[in-house]
Amino acid sequence: LGGIVPFVADVRTVIEEVLLPFHGNLPEQLWRVMLVVWLGGGGPGFRTYRHVAAGAPMCGEACPAEARLPGLRGGDVAPMFDHLRGLAERHGRCAVLSGDG
Repeated sequence: LGGIVPFVADVRTVIEEVLLPFHGNLPEQLWRVMLVVWLGGGGPGFRTYRHVAAGAPMCGEACPAEARLPGLRGGDVAPMFDHLRGLAERHGRCAVLSGDG
């Protein structure tokens, strides 16, 4: 695969939205990549990751500030998981998670 891997959609998105913005901060990169994997590639169309990381609207709902992804050493993840659980209950699991996330 070598030269084509950066062109695979999910890999390219992780590079652009996780690895580059947190360049030089390996622990934070790994923390965020772990969430991307847990969501099943960032969720459908990477929307779930963008929702909790940057507050992008998803399923017609804003992400409350307290439900945003905290930094690795920055806080409690329970509000984020509770918010995602609520979205999944209202809109269906497939609207929040992808694959086996």
